[in-house]
Amino acid sequence: MAGKFKWLILAMMLVLSGCRFVDNAKPLVLSTTGMIHDAVCAIAGDRVSAKVLMGPGVDPHLYRMRAGDIALFQKSTIIFYNGLNLEAQLGRALSGLSTKKTVRAISNGIPRDRLIMAEDHEDNPDPHIWFDIDLWREAVQTVTQTLSETMPEHADTFRKNAATYDQLLRELDTWVAHQIATIPAENRVLITAHDAFSYLEKRYGITVVGLQGMNTLSETSPADITRVTSIILNRSIPTIYVESSVPVRQIEAVQAAVRAKGKDVAIGPPLFTDAMGAPGTPEGTYVGMITTTIRHIVEGLTP
Repeated sequence: MAGKFKWLILAMMLVLSGCRFVDNAKPLVLSTTGMIHDAVCAIAGDRVSAKVLMGPGVDPHLYRMRAGDIALFQKSTIIFYNGLNLEAQLGRALSGLSTKKTVRAISNGIPRDRLIMAEDHEDNPDPHIWFDIDLWREAVQTVTQTLSETMPEHADTFRKNAATYDQLLRELDTWVAHQIATIPAENRVLITAHDAFSYLEKRYGITVVGLQGMNTLSETSPADITRVTSIILNRSIPTIYVESSVPVRQIEAVQAAVRAKGKDVAIGPPLFTDAMGAPGTPEGTYVGMITTTIRHIVEGLTP
C-alpha cells in the first residue's frame, strides 16, 4: 500500500501543477485557504483559473482584508471558504458578496452531528475539519457540486477528477490511521500551540492537548502553561509542537517551564495546521501537508 500511495501522491502533484497559474481567459475560482484551493485544482484542473487568498504561514483566524482583496473578490466567478467561523474577519464581506455571485462555505454540507463543538460554547463548531479526512471528503463534495452547477459544460470532467481525488483521500485516511496506531498507546498524546487537532483525535485515537483554544485569537494564560506543563511531566511526553502559522514563543514558554522542573521536552518540527506549505513543495498540497504533519508527530512521540 505504501508504494502505491507514494505514486498516487506524485500523480496528484502533477495534476495540481496545471492549476497553479492564473489565466484571465478562464473563470476565476478563489479559495480562502490552501486546503480548499488544493481540492479546486484537483477537481477543476485547467478548466478554471484558480487562486488562493491565504498563502503559506497565514493564520486564517487572524486574516484581515488587504488592499486588492476587494478587486479579487469582484473578479471571481466562485468563492469558496471553509466557514464555521474560521475566516472570522471576512464574514461580513463574504456575506455581502453572496447576493451577487456564487459564494460557498464547503462545511455547509457536513451533518451537524459530525461537527465537534467547543467545550465552552455548544453553538461554536471547531472549524478544523480537514484533520478528519473522511469528513473532508464530504466537504470536497460541495466543491465538486458547485463547480458542476456553475460550469455544467465541464461537469463530466469535474466528476471524473473528483473520483480520482476521492480515492487518494481514502488511501490517505487509511495511511494516517495506520501511522497513528504505530505510536505506543502511553505516548499517544499530542501537545500543540492551539487546539487544531480535535478531529484528528476523534477520528484516529490520539489524545490532543492545546495550549490555546481552537481559535488563535484566544489568549494564553499562566494557568494554561501550568496545566500543559503538568501533563508533560506526568505523562513523560518527549516532544511538543508548534505550528507553521502560529508564533513559537508560547510553546517555548512551556518548554522553559518544564526545564524549571528539572526535566526536558523537545520542540518538534512545525506542524501544518491552518495553512499549507509553499507551492511546489510536498507540503504545498493537502496530501503532503497531512503526511508531513503525521510523520513529524509519529517520529516525535515514538521512543
